[in-house]
Amino acid sequence: MAHVLGLTNIDNQGLSGTEKWIAQQCLVGLRMSWLGVKGAFEPVQLSLDARVQHIVHDELTKAMALYKATTAGGIIRDNKPMNDASLRRCLQDGLMPEDWYRILNARVFFWLSKKRLLKLLAARSYAQTEHEVITIDARPLVEAHRCQITLSLINSGATGRFPVKRGLSTFLSLDAYPYAKWRRKRTKDERAVELAVLGGVPDIARFTRRVVRMKGDREVAVLFEASQSP
Repeated sequence: MAHVLGLTNIDNQGLSGTEKWIAQQCLVGLRMSWLGVKGAFEPVQLSLDARVQHIVHDELTKAMALYKATTAGGIIRDNKPMNDASLRRCLQDGLMPEDWYRILNARVFFWLSKKRLLKLLAARSYAQTEHEVITIDARPLVEAHRCQITLSLINSGATGRFPVKRGLSTFLSLDAYPYAKWRRKRTKDERAVELAVLGGVPDIARFTRRVVRMKGDREVAVLFEASQSP
């Protein structure tokens, strides 16, 4: 957080970060940023959240210990397809939006069809951004993490204009999921929409077959490709 806020010298002149930016604006910029029309002080509003900063710090600290890393970095991504108001309309079992966010954040999610992936990448909010896409070998993943795996019939991280009802029974274990029922009613790539792993997949490298950078439906670069077994 300090590198964003910046530093000042003994004369309170900004040397880095936001402090430097304010100083570079001179009197006009200072007045626009700090002073109201009649001279009343107004705080500068930044998109920083101390709570989020602490969460990221904790997660990076755990990851560094797990992987014996010397440095680490994190990216916080805004899940634009979901908001509190829409979520309240579709939650069941007495859940509140914060409960649903905890349920989602406890899992790592995988699309089960390329169709769903491409639909996400083509969305207006994401179409002009490059994304790293990981393709994994599902069989060994399931064998290794079966007890932590659940399936979902819906996109649990989106609400949209007509949000689908969701609650405690949205995520079902492999044994409890009614695949036979949906096999009769849905196409192959829609019988289960999401595969989620409770607690994450710290050994994901074991199952990774390919990593590519994509923009929309176009592959920009191949970052990793596992060698074929003889």
